[in-house]
Amino acid sequence: MEKTWLAVNGQVVAYYHETTVDDGEHYTITGYVPVLHNGHRAELLLAFDDETPYGYVTGVRAVYSEEETGTVAKSDSALQEDDTLEFLCDYYGYDGTYQDSYLLGDPLTVLAEGLTISDVPLDGEVRATYRFTDLYGQSWWTPPLP
Repeated sequence: MEKTWLAVNGQVVAYYHETTVDDGEHYTITGYVPVLHNGHRAELLLAFDDETPYGYVTGVRAVYSEEETGTVAKSDSALQEDDTLEFLCDYYGYDGTYQDSYLLGDPLTVLAEGLTISDVPLDGEVRATYRFTDLYGQSWWTPPLP
């Protein structure tokens, strides 16, 4: 285990994988980081591919509250210089239901040069657990791994 975690501008973030497309020659992996974008709930969209394996930000997508609508935003927008990002961690129960969100780290102001995706080392003892979900929706957790 590498004992690293995904970071944006050196700040550890919560990352959620969405898709992987791999034809054996080229690949693209997409995912998102939950954020408050200028004070509004959003998802910072990331992509990793064979040409940019360390990743890049593709944009930001609004997240609507369930009180507003059950709709998921279909389009994303570009980040602008001086936009503010506050990284969020979502907390889920063991049954997979969303419980709450909390702020992770310090707010970040987007600069003209944009954002950098990287892996940063984690201090101390690191353990990981994985959740596997089959095509019938049944899930299993592995024991914590060193």
